[in-house]
Amino acid sequence: MREYKLRNYTTLDAKIDYSNEIKKFPNNLSESKKLQQETKNKLNRLKGIYINESTNYRACITSETIGKILRPAPKINEVSISYYLNLLVSQQLDSLFKKAIYVDTLLPMKRNNPNEIGYHHFVVPIAINNLQYKVMITAREKKNSNILYVVKVNVVSDINLSKVVQINDIYQISVRDLIDDVSIYNYNLHSYIKYDHTDYLSENNLEYGYCI
Repeated sequence: MREYKLRNYTTLDAKIDYSNEIKKFPNNLSESKKLQQETKNKLNRLKGIYINESTNYRACITSETIGKILRPAPKINEVSISYYLNLLVSQQLDSLFKKAIYVDTLLPMKRNNPNEIGYHHFVVPIAINNLQYKVMITAREKKNSNILYVVKVNVVSDINLSKVVQINDIYQISVRDLIDDVSIYNYNLHSYIKYDHTDYLSENNLEYGYCI
């Protein structure tokens, strides 16, 4: 069981800043392959360890991370908008993980692996081509390791624009509104779990939180 201390700015009313990115989406399989290679190159440059600012968790971007992003399971259509989005947001994985908000930890899908403790799920906002999304970052924890391993990055839902404040070129959303209505698939229950801000461990009600 891993212990973490939440910092002051991770209270429910704290605001997370993000800005819009203008990106070109592929129009065919050939352009999709180019985006895949571009994403692979950027992620290779990002290999290393990064610290999540709200939990002090350390997570590593590895060759396994890159492989799972480029070839996710279950298999996704290589010429789909959802796949393009996942690749584009993955190119910012270092900065996204740093400011992501922890949501929950679920037990491993395969209980026959004694080295796995659980999968930690973080959510973070992003804007691409003036459309706003919630991105889920999933990181695996192994026994006898103080470093997590990022294994999945995917856009999970749109952001409710009524919950967003814009100040010049910067968007802001509260931790409360970011977490509300986030769903995580529980492979052991074979169903989605929906979360809201009441599930969040903040300094308003608890000094220390336990992920699992």
